[in-house]
Formats: sequence, structure tokens, C-alpha cells
Amino acid sequence: MHEQSIISYLLSEAVSSAKDKNAGKIISIRLVVGEVTGVEKDAVLFYFQFLAENTMEEGALLDKHRVLVRVRQSQPDHKDNRAPQG
Repeated sequence: MHEQSIISYLLSEAVSSAKDKNAGKIISIRLVVGEVTGVEKDAVLFYFQFLAENTMEEGALLDKHRVLVRVRQSQPDHKDNRAPQG
């Protein structure tokens, strides 16, 4: 159910940005979500439509993109200072 808070925050930020630019309407919002976040597409769409109703975002296109996970091995910034055993 974290989709509601995600969309609520997204819409809040979009309105803030639009007002800073003196925009009267928001026509699209781009949302990029990682594959392993557990965010459900249908829930995102539901909350977007529900929370945008009667606001400057109503009727806006929600441009959704999923991104794959990238894993890389981190390299320690320091050397192992333990004394050798044996």
C-alpha cells in the first residue's frame, strides 16, 4: 500500500514545481520505478487518478518506466590492517 504515499509525494512535488514556474496545469509526469521495489502498476494508476481528481494534475499523462537492477561489487576504501595469521 506504499503506492499511495509515493503518488501523494509525486503529486505534491509536481504541484510545487508547476507553481514555481507559474503553470496553470500539469500535462504529464514521468515516474521511473525499479523492478524490485514491489510497486504495483495497477495501484500506481489507481492512486494517481484518485489523488489527481479536481487538481491541476487531473487528466495528466503518467509516463511510467521500469528500470532493471544493476549490481556492482563495492571496493573497500581501505586495506585490511589485520596482522597475518600463522
